[in-house]
Amino acid sequence: MYAISHAATALALKRRFPTALLWPLLISVQAIELLWVVFVYVGVERVDYARHTVHLGFLPYSHSIGSTALLALLVWAYVRYGRRNPTVALALAIGVLSHVMLDIIHHEPDIALFPIASSPRIGFGLATKPVVDLAVEVLYGLTCWFLFRGSRALFGMIVAFNLMDIPLMFPQPGSIALLARHPAILPTVILGQIVLTWTGVWYFARLPMVGTTRGA
Repeated sequence: MYAISHAATALALKRRFPTALLWPLLISVQAIELLWVVFVYVGVERVDYARHTVHLGFLPYSHSIGSTALLALLVWAYVRYGRRNPTVALALAIGVLSHVMLDIIHHEPDIALFPIASSPRIGFGLATKPVVDLAVEVLYGLTCWFLFRGSRALFGMIVAFNLMDIPLMFPQPGSIALLARHPAILPTVILGQIVLTWTGVWYFARLPMVGTTRGA
């Protein structure tokens, strides 16, 4: 899913695990995507560009179920035993796992079971139905907002960031060719989205609902 949906997941986790700080949760839900950005930059993974669409043709190291589970286990073990905080360890491990779980729903069948090129791949292809995708992502983000009991400003920010994803959901003529000529553009845009949604969610999550107080 797009960056705002992953960032919204951190809100639901914050509500469920109130002792976990929001910034580590935000990082955990995007850890897999940060690996993908690095791997695409250095050529370990790749994006395939067709005439009218983009295919994440090879991403088994960052986005496979096996590699995600391993990273989640490592994060859990470090925080559980290194930092002696089992509750936060569980929250961060769930955050790491949540990314690939949401992407299985969103992606075409490109999520590998194991981090090898020949691994079977799954994906339900929500991204191939952009109108439905937009509706689902807005609804998901607002569900996380509701669970978090966020402010009106946070509500508006989640909706606004989803609307900002429309150009990616409905690419304009010529945009795919531009991305194909300059392959660093897409991972850079994704990285920028991650940083913007991190910042926006963190900032607006600090604002309380009417009649309440909260510290993030």
